[in-house]
Amino acid sequence: SSGLLQKVMMTLKQQVHVVFITIMICQRFVASFVSTTSSNRQTTSPALDSVKHNILDDVDRIFCLSDLHVDHAGNREWLAEQCCQNQTNPGLLREGDLVVVAGDVSHVYDRLKGAFQTLQSTGCRIIYCPGNHEAWVGDDNDETSYEKLQRVEQLCRDEGVLVDPTLVTNCDEPLWIVPLKSWYDNSLSIPNCEDLCVDFGGWPWTDFRACRWSDHPSDGTNGKIPTGLADYFHAQNLDTIDFVIAQQGDA
Repeated sequence: SSGLLQKVMMTLKQQVHVVFITIMICQRFVASFVSTTSSNRQTTSPALDSVKHNILDDVDRIFCLSDLHVDHAGNREWLAEQCCQNQTNPGLLREGDLVVVAGDVSHVYDRLKGAFQTLQSTGCRIIYCPGNHEAWVGDDNDETSYEKLQRVEQLCRDEGVLVDPTLVTNCDEPLWIVPLKSWYDNSLSIPNCEDLCVDFGGWPWTDFRACRWSDHPSDGTNGKIPTGLADYFHAQNLDTIDFVIAQQGDA
């Protein structure tokens, strides 16, 4: 797929909308919406004071885009065509747009950077969370997938790509967009599709050979799936989620 581009339409009735975007799973966009009142807000972690976040007050439109896979030349050409702007082609994106890029852009740094720059050439801003492809590492170095994802995050910050919770304030109702970190487990967590995941740990999945999770080796019970990795990423989200929920009464 060359990617899916669609406008995010929020019609819920909460005072503050929250879109939690999970990454690194087959169902890339899983949106959960949380509504709390000021009376039941709690800030239980001292780390909440240090949660990085962004506030945008000049967003005209919000789009979602994922699975660009610009390692394929045809996809790179498609992206360039969509972002090309001239007198006869105004392009799909423009200044004032916010594009949620939900992973699987490229496992190669230069191509990932190039895709960001192509999108940014339209004047849009990007909020990004990596996919499973961005965790792939090469056989010619000792880099772990943890380190790879940290470098990807730093690349984003260097390129002006947003990776932290972002509050859009100029909507009819304030909107939080929250990138979350995650990984799949042996079930893939797809309700009523258990028969499609039989012996998932034995599949010839590229993740099983291209990722290096040194702190979470498989214990053999789930084939090649790293043991505890889903919980590891989940724990990294807790302060972020608590922070965003705590802000709802103040937004």
